[in-house]
Amino acid sequence: MTETKNFALPESAMITMATLSDTDKTFIRQRCRSLHNGLGLGYQLMFAKVWNRLPRQIPFEIHTQLLAFAALQLEIPEDNICAYQKRQQTLSEHHGHIRIYLKLARFDQDAIDHLSTFLFNEAQRIEHRTILLAKAEGFLKENGILQPPLGTLERLIVTQRQKARDFIHTQMHVALTSEQCVALDDLLKVEEAPYSPLQKLKQPPALPSPKALVALTDKLDSLKEIGIHTLDISWINNNYQRILTKYATRCSASRLKKLKPAHRYTVLVCFLKQLALDTVDHV
Repeated sequence: MTETKNFALPESAMITMATLSDTDKTFIRQRCRSLHNGLGLGYQLMFAKVWNRLPRQIPFEIHTQLLAFAALQLEIPEDNICAYQKRQQTLSEHHGHIRIYLKLARFDQDAIDHLSTFLFNEAQRIEHRTILLAKAEGFLKENGILQPPLGTLERLIVTQRQKARDFIHTQMHVALTSEQCVALDDLLKVEEAPYSPLQKLKQPPALPSPKALVALTDKLDSLKEIGIHTLDISWINNNYQRILTKYATRCSASRLKKLKPAHRYTVLVCFLKQLALDTVDHV
């Protein structure tokens, strides 16, 4: 028996999701006369219930913990899986039987389009790949669509996450006037001063004093001149705003200059909006 590396499935989760009902057992008996086919079909059915996908055929994907539970429920020795996994045609036929029995749709172009739209919307508020992956898996399960290989999902996530970023950056660029774009670019210029105007804005407030208060009000005036107070960025998810603000905080002016204009302006606006709020709090 060829085993694949797999993670432990909590016993409570396995019992909840992989317990075969009387209807399931009838479905297996009606399609399988031999012990090895019965065990194989039952194992694949349980696998689909747990992970919303079918086990890989070559080499046959075996989760030892789930196989042992299948053997226990069907009262078939688990070493019968050795004969089953050699029958590629039977494996494929059982895939079709399980998909019809569980009413699972194929991951076809329509499914790809629906999932892509879902991921595009989710990626506008969620940045982390692992969270988007969990969201995608949940979406497929809720909509009765068989989950494709992990690599396929990850490629879709990367594509839609980039599209979502480009959409946000483009929307921000459209919202800015040409004067505001010039003002934002001027923040990154290093001329006679040893550092850029942006770096000056990043300076933390000094200890409370009249001079420190004047410096804070000057900072607010500089932000007002750019028109930061007139920009509404509430349509950008708060999590993504924080990510861009942190990015601007740790990046140098020269590094920000290398970003595409729409991306650069979105980063700067999110940072300056947060800076304006923080400055008012300090005042």
